[in-house]
Formats: sequence, structure tokens, C-alpha cells
Amino acid sequence: MADCEWRELAKLAVARGIHLQPGQRVCIQSPVEYSSFVHLLAEEAYQQGAQEVCVRWEEQTLSRMRSRWAPEDRLATGSPWSAGELTEIAREGGCLITVRAPYQYPEGDIPPARAALAQKTERMITQEALTLRMSGHCTWTIVLLPTVGWARKVYPQCTDEQAMERLTQTLFQCSRVEPGHTLENWREHRAHLEQYANYLTGRSFRALRYWNQQGTDLTVGLADGHRWCGGGVYKADGLPFIPNIPTEELGTAPRRDSANGTVVTTMPFLFEETLIEGMRLVFRDGVVVEYHADRGEDALRRLLETDAGGQSRRLGEVALVPISSPIAQTHTLFYNTLLDENASCHLALGNGYPFCLQGGEALSPEDMDRAGLNTGSLLHVDFMIGSPDLSVDGQNADGSWSPVFRNGTWAFSL
Repeated sequence: MADCEWRELAKLAVARGIHLQPGQRVCIQSPVEYSSFVHLLAEEAYQQGAQEVCVRWEEQTLSRMRSRWAPEDRLATGSPWSAGELTEIAREGGCLITVRAPYQYPEGDIPPARAALAQKTERMITQEALTLRMSGHCTWTIVLLPTVGWARKVYPQCTDEQAMERLTQTLFQCSRVEPGHTLENWREHRAHLEQYANYLTGRSFRALRYWNQQGTDLTVGLADGHRWCGGGVYKADGLPFIPNIPTEELGTAPRRDSANGTVVTTMPFLFEETLIEGMRLVFRDGVVVEYHADRGEDALRRLLETDAGGQSRRLGEVALVPISSPIAQTHTLFYNTLLDENASCHLALGNGYPFCLQGGEALSPEDMDRAGLNTGSLLHVDFMIGSPDLSVDGQNADGSWSPVFRNGTWAFSL
């Protein structure tokens, strides 16, 4: 990976991802293996006026040792102090950068119940920061970087070196990294997606209806006052930022009590390091009442049972991605939701995003509840349902239906 491309990605994450403003503090979460990239992020942040850059380091091998051998009562409590700076910077409206470098470990090397407990505890420790992120109180972005294990999973026919080079270049291309042109590429990309987002928001559809030959036949109501977001979102004070790099989706908030019908996944996805494949969910009045997975059904059950209040059985997001998206056009299964969700229409179980409601950044919890937003979950898990034959209709205010998607892409042009 050329140094100039590393620097371009770091500049993108700071200038457009978190949209750093002078005087703000930044918290970076990253695996220790990517310390050199973190140094570039910190350098960019300080050059753009950051007051301070803090780092929350992660070491996967040690984390897995802890999940395997630490006493269970310790797994259940974790180390709340470890998220102190993360939460503090989120509270003050600062900036959060997460560097994700996916690993591929053998399934089953840690007992599933212990792995689930460790990850649930981590979600509880970081819950306040997550809530502040999702409400638009702070800016945040997630950047994907390659690892050998992940690269070999995606390109098993290649050597380690070949797979890393191929995945690295694919990530750069999908992230629109082009030395000297990256920020302009993203200005144009954001403007394109926002054009579609504004059109969909203006249509004020009451519901969406999905169907295809894979078995999906689902109707989902949309939250009152919903807003479509694409190419990025806005902080409560109106500052734009990009939560995911790369991104191709247009998403909004469903009503938590409105989903009815059946949905079938078209790609596998990971939950607590377990691959869930061939998932089928049946919804009634917003709640999953039946579920099945060809693979990973125990993990799916744990996902659905995460929240005592049942929020993890309800939808928090609906998102549209045409099969013409650059990530879809790689014709590659990445075994990573951040990439795969940007190659396919998808839904999410768990928390909804307040910024997908008009004026949502300033709404009270009671107002969000009245709008129908799903809140209070410990998770937000995306799953892919797109296909070349997917159709989507939008319900108008008079009850009639208008085509939104046909054959996996837009049924209209702008």
C-alpha cells in the first residue's frame, strides 16, 4: 500500500469522516497492529486543529484469551474504565474514529456462550457512547483496513501477499481514494446520494413493500417524519459527517411496530464471530415471531434475545442500495457487513438512528417513541436482502403504491 494512499485515507477520515473542527478532541479506537495508520490519523487531526487525540487500543489475541479463560463473573462486568475517554469525548460533542481490521478466527475456538457474554459486556460498557453517536451528539466514522486472515477468506485462491494487495486496492477503490482527488471524489459522491435522499424524503412514503424470488415478501411502515440519509448524515448542530467509509446506501427509520411478512437474506453476515447464513425471519406487527438459519441459528437466537425489552426483535433501519453500486460491481462477498451492506439493500435489527427523523437530533426520547423509532437496544445488526430481481414499492399518502426499485435498481431517474 503506497504511503500517499494511506495519507489520503487518513485525510478523508479526518476532513470528511468526522469533519473535525478546530479545538475538538478526537478518540481513535484501533487494533495495535495498525499503529502506523493511527499515527497518520493523529497527524492529520492535529494539523486540522485537534485539541487532543486519544487512542483506545485493541489487541485481538489478548481479548480472545480473556474471553476464553477469564472467570465468568469478570466477563460479565468487564472494565468500565476502559471506555472512559471514549464516553467523555462523545459527551462533549467531540469526534470518534473506529479503525476496523477484521480477523478470521476458527468458529468454535471460544465457547459461544462466553464469546457472547464478553461482547455483550463490551456493548454495555460503550452503550452511552453508542447512544450519543446515534443521536448525532458527536461525529464519528468507521474505516476498514485489510488483514491477512480476512484477505485470504475473501480471496482463498491467492497467496497471503496477493490476497492482501488485492483486498487493499479494492478497499481503496471502494473508498474512492485517489491521490490528489479523494476529497473532490467524495464531494461529488455525497451530492449524488443526497439528491436521491432528498427525493425519497420528499415523497413521504408511509411504507415500503419488498418482494423477490428468494422468498422475501415484507411490508415495513416508515417512522413519522422520517428522513432519508445518503452519503453521510448531520450532527445536531448541522455539521455533515460520514459514519462509514465506504458508503453507498440510502437509509431511513422504520416504525418499530409495523413490519409484517417474511424476509430472507441473500448474503451471510457475522454476529459474535459466527457466520449466519440462509436467515429467514417472519415479522408480525413489527416483532420477529419465527426465525430460521441454515447456518448459525444459535447465534441468531442470541441476537434476537439480546434485549430484555425485545428491541433486538424489531427493525431499526431500512436501506436501499442498487446493484449498480461500485461495491456490488466487484461481485465479491467480503464477509464483512460494512462492505456487504453497501453492495445490497439491507435491513437492521436493533437501534434506529434519530438522525433519520426530521429534526431527530433535537427530539426527546418520548418524541422518538411517538414517531415509532426503535430505541434502547444494545445492538444494531445489518443483514442483506438485495438481489437482481428485488422489487420495492412505496406507499403514498392516499394508499396507492409507486415503484421505487425494479430488478435490483431504481425504478426512476433523477
